Amino acid sequence: LIISSMCITPTPTAEEYIFSETPVVLAFVENRPGGLDDVLKLIAAAGISIEYMYSIFGSVGNRACMAFRVDDPERLTVVLREHHLNYE
Repeated sequence: LIISSMCITPTPTAEEYIFSETPVVLAFVENRPGGLDDVLKLIAAAGISIEYMYSIFGSVGNRACMAFRVDDPERLTVVLREHHLNYE
C-alpha cells in the first residue's frame, strides 16, 4: 500500500482532501543513463499503456524503485518477473 497526498492549499481542511485507491506495479530500474528506457521498451513491447509513473523509496543498491499505473497491471507484473525487475 502506497499513500501519497497532494493539495492545492498550504493547510487543507479535511473536506479538501480527496482519497482514491489505484493499483500500481513496483519495478526496479537500473540507476544509470538509459535504465528507465530499458524498462519502458519492455512495457511498450508488451502493449501496455502507462497512465503515470513515479519514483519511490530512492535507490536500493544500484537500482531505483518506480511505481507504474498501467492499463494491465497483471500483464506488467508477468513481464517484470520474466526480466527479474519486479519488486516483491
